Formats: sequence, structure tokens, C-alpha cells
Amino acid sequence: QLPHGQWVRFDVECALGKDATGGYSLTLRLPGVPAQRFGGLACSPKFKTLNCVVIMSLASGPSVFYVDNLEFKAAAGR
Repeated sequence: QLPHGQWVRFDVECALGKDATGGYSLTLRLPGVPAQRFGGLACSPKFKTLNCVVIMSLASGPSVFYVDNLEFKAAAGR
């Protein structure tokens, strides 16, 4: 569960194009807690191109997201 009213950082690493593997990793950074890394997460093997990004809530009531410093970049050495 994410803390209400605090900034949370998500780092998602996913190879695309010819390097796509059908998997990705997620690093979650919560205030005052060591970073948690989840590797070997599965996505569709057909996922090779990022066309859009959707941020949504599965809550049954109103939700608010404040998004800041959204960045997409190639991995180091690419």
C-alpha cells in the first residue's frame, strides 16, 4: 500500500525493440524506506514499442495523481 499524500518514486526498466525480453523490473522508493527492487516481472513477449503511457486507479471512488519529472531514456551505453 502506498502512503497517502507523499511522493513515491517508481523506476521501471524494460528493454524494447530487438532487445525486448518479455520482462521488466520495478524499483519502488518510498519516503524513509530502503528501495525495493522487483525483477523478473513478466509482460507480453509482443511488447516491443512504447506508444503511450496510461496512469489509472482501480479505486471505486475519485482518485488523484500528481505526476512530476516523468522521464523516458535509453539505458546507459545505448
